[in-house]
Amino acid sequence: MQTLTLFTWGHSGWGNATGQLIQAVDAVEVSRGFAPPLFIDIRISRSVRAPGFNGRAFEDAVGSSRYRWLPDLGNLVVQEGGDDAIRIKNPAAAETLLDIAEGAARDNRRVMYFCACEFPGVEGRDGCCHRTTVAGLVLEAARRRNRPLRVVEWPGGEPPSNGFEVELAEPAFEKVRRGAVSIPLEEPVRLAEVAGLPWGTVTFAQCRGKGPEWYFRLLAGPARYAKAGWQLPVCEDIDIEASSEEIRDQVREFREEWGFASRQVGLDETARAEGSDAQARTEVNGIDSRPKAMKRRMTRGSMGDFMKPLPPSPTLAVIVGSEPQVRTELTSKIWNYIIEHGLQDKANKRLINCDDKLRAVTGKDKVSMFELTGFVSEHLS
Repeated sequence: MQTLTLFTWGHSGWGNATGQLIQAVDAVEVSRGFAPPLFIDIRISRSVRAPGFNGRAFEDAVGSSRYRWLPDLGNLVVQEGGDDAIRIKNPAAAETLLDIAEGAARDNRRVMYFCACEFPGVEGRDGCCHRTTVAGLVLEAARRRNRPLRVVEWPGGEPPSNGFEVELAEPAFEKVRRGAVSIPLEEPVRLAEVAGLPWGTVTFAQCRGKGPEWYFRLLAGPARYAKAGWQLPVCEDIDIEASSEEIRDQVREFREEWGFASRQVGLDETARAEGSDAQARTEVNGIDSRPKAMKRRMTRGSMGDFMKPLPPSPTLAVIVGSEPQVRTELTSKIWNYIIEHGLQDKANKRLINCDDKLRAVTGKDKVSMFELTGFVSEHLS
């Protein structure tokens, strides 16, 4: 029986670039021999601040034939709150998602199901996105059907054993070397290649016109689009003294920590080997034959920023405490405070009625749950 691949994904950061997103995803899948994919929206609500994903905006952009909204797989906690971090509205709808994937496969298409969260996380750990919980449900549905299935965060694949090389003009090189969290890509961009780079790809950034020792190495992810153009997100730096074996271990640990490792059911040994995560086998060829890399200002890139403990302002500390905390922990404490003090609006649970302490954080008497994160971010340094 044919093995299905189902992609998970989060639209965070793409709200103003849906046209470029569709272009990139289609280029990657066509280069792999597939038709452009179907997008399955598993958000409980489509009312969001990101313009490209608010209401029917994304459905209109990609076309109704390639889009379906499946709110039964949404996270009820977003609307109703509660002590649980994740509560899927109708877990049985995982069968529907699997039906869609099987139907798409007959047309040589694959499926990307998505929500808003930037990273998938690992099921059972703090900060896990509900799309990861849905992955477990659809894998169980596939097991019941004896259907071989692999679920993996877009764009899937394995970090290439020889890494990825990018050449930069000296000003751009210096900017990245000083700690920028993205690598600018010059036009024309090889979109099918850079948008399909697996998360945790070892990337060599070389300065144009300089000697072979003018380079640094880091872990990067698939290309994203910003106002300045296409760029690779920096995930982690690689220590200049790291050996091939140490880098291989770093790639493996990074992919496991952030939920980029694939999950599968019903695959035979050959299929497992073909689809297994490269962390276990990547040798990062050519590392030891290169000159010693230049030192870059160390940063965890956008990934590390998300999980970096941050000190709350004195105003926010009244609610969450004064010690530095990661954003997921802060969010959990704020929601606990809202629930314990009965601040959710009884008529519309998406709204929060601010008491004196929360009003000092937001500056408003009433806020939506979608606004709350933005107000909190203003109180983190």
